[in-house]
Amino acid sequence: MVHVTKRSVIADENGKKCNAMEIFSIFIKHLADSVIEDAEKKLKQDGDIRDIRLSDIDFFITVPSYWDDTVRMLMIEAAKSVSFHPYKFSKFSPLQIQC
Repeated sequence: MVHVTKRSVIADENGKKCNAMEIFSIFIKHLADSVIEDAEKKLKQDGDIRDIRLSDIDFFITVPSYWDDTVRMLMIEAAKSVSFHPYKFSKFSPLQIQC
């Protein structure tokens, strides 16, 4: 099992290195932006022109059960860094994120 921490560095296939926390944060931000963009497109197709805010959507982020608590906490910190606010965290249930 690979141990990931805040200071872990991950290299891509070309050898470019990036901080694991930064990668998790970018992934979560891209996921949220994509959800909002898709929802706004759908609303506009249906004739609704309102904008959607991050706080309008409840996101549920789950992590594999075999991830240790260090990596789970890293995911929570990454979510917080892009304005997600965890309000429920359990080893046995999904990590629920409130924006």
